[in-house]
Order: sequence, then structure tokens, then C-alpha cells
Amino acid sequence: MPKAKPTARRRSKRTGFWRRYLRRYALLLIVTVPLATWALLSIAFWPGFFPHTIEIVGARIVPPAQIRAAAHIDMHRSIWLLNPWTLQERIERIPYVNTAHLQRTLPNKVTIVIDERRSEACLIDPHGRALTIDATQRVLELGCHASLFFHLPQEPALRPGATVNDGEVGNMRSAVLALRRAGLVPRDCSIVRGEGLVVIFSDGLSVLFGDDTGIEEHTTLLRAILHAAEQHGHHVAWIDMRIAETPVLRYREENATFSTHAQGFSHAMKKR
Repeated sequence: MPKAKPTARRRSKRTGFWRRYLRRYALLLIVTVPLATWALLSIAFWPGFFPHTIEIVGARIVPPAQIRAAAHIDMHRSIWLLNPWTLQERIERIPYVNTAHLQRTLPNKVTIVIDERRSEACLIDPHGRALTIDATQRVLELGCHASLFFHLPQEPALRPGATVNDGEVGNMRSAVLALRRAGLVPRDCSIVRGEGLVVIFSDGLSVLFGDDTGIEEHTTLLRAILHAAEQHGHHVAWIDMRIAETPVLRYREENATFSTHAQGFSHAMKKR
């Protein structure tokens, strides 16, 4: 009869070892596993771990009571059995909540850390109704609680918590960001049919940009025009920049149009 191969012998010895091991400790395992499971469940369901304190951190706009209600934490369930992802998802449905994180502290304290959204602009419809949105264009609330206004030609049928998927709003916001980077402070923005982007700044200056593309180049020219006008002691009230080569200005003092000055500024910019 041929001898067994070495690998087969080693496999046989290994199998025999585990069989002897299980026979020797079978009773111990049968007793220990249920006892350990019972001990863990007893600790998990021990009333001492039931939530006693729910602390809200970081909420300045959203009332803590609203956050607790949205979390809907079972006060007769161990804090270690709470599902943090489910609770966070519930809380983040609140329009003003950006993120929520759950922290548990022995023996029975739950801390909810809130990062709130910040209002950025108001959407104003033709009837004067307003919605407040944040930087991601999420609707935060009905009414206006911001210092930047986007005027829309139609009523946005949205409710708090929804996201504005409007190309015109996105274009106006991109223009505002470019103007802010240049140190300018826009106040009102609108896209007028047949005329394009119109921006009113915090000092009352109105600028008709026309096409909302190429706003960076328009911004550079606008700063040059305002700087030159200031050096000559003029205060500009209105600028038509639809034709970049020949922008038209109206000064506040004289209430007249001076396209020749603006044309000179444009040529100076070209030489740069």
C-alpha cells in the first residue's frame, strides 16, 4: 500500500487536533457563549444607559427643541443601540441644518453637534414674494433674511428644504462671486429679457452688463472706469457695458450721458 504524502499527513493531523480541541472545550463553549451574550445584552438594555441628557451644540438659528423633535430619540433605549446615521439624516432634513453629528458619552449623555447653513441671497418674484437661499441654492425659509437680492421673472414654486435648479440664479450667483473677488459689493441682480444682466451695487450704482458671460473682463473694465471717474471727481450713477468698446456712463451730479469718457477708458484698458 503506498505511503500517504507529507501534505496529506499534515492535513490529517491538523483536522484531528481541532476535533480533539472542540471535544475538550465543547461544554465550556456551550456555557460561555450564551453567558457572554446575556451579559452584553443586559449591559446594552440596562436602564442606566437610557438617554438622560440630550445636548445641542452649534445651533444658533434652529431651536434646540426642533432638533430634538427631528432626532426623535427613544428615551427608553440604550444610547449604544441608537443608529447615528438615521438620526443625522432626520436632523439634516431641517432646511437650516448643513450637517449633524451624534456623540455618546458614558453613561447616558447624547450630544448632537450642528453645523448650520448661512443665508446668502433672497429670490424675489414679480409679486414681491421672497425665498431665502444659501450658497448651495437650498431654500432655507420663506421670506427674506439676506442682504443680496436675485430678482426672478417668475415665481419659484419651492418650499424650504428644496434646491433651486434655475440656470439664471446660478448665472447671477457666479457674477456676484466674480464681482466680490474684485472688491465690489452687489446688492440687487436681475436678468432682464432683451438687456441681460443688471446689477445694482450697495452704493446705488447700476450697471447693465448685458451678456452674463465674460464677467471677469467686464469687472476689470468696470474697476478702471470707476477709478478714473473718482480721480476726476465724478460719481457714476449708471453704466451700460453691453458694448465693452464704448460703454456709456451717467454721472449723478449732471444727470447726463458721457460716452466719450467711457470710450477713452476702454481704449486705455486695451493698451494694457
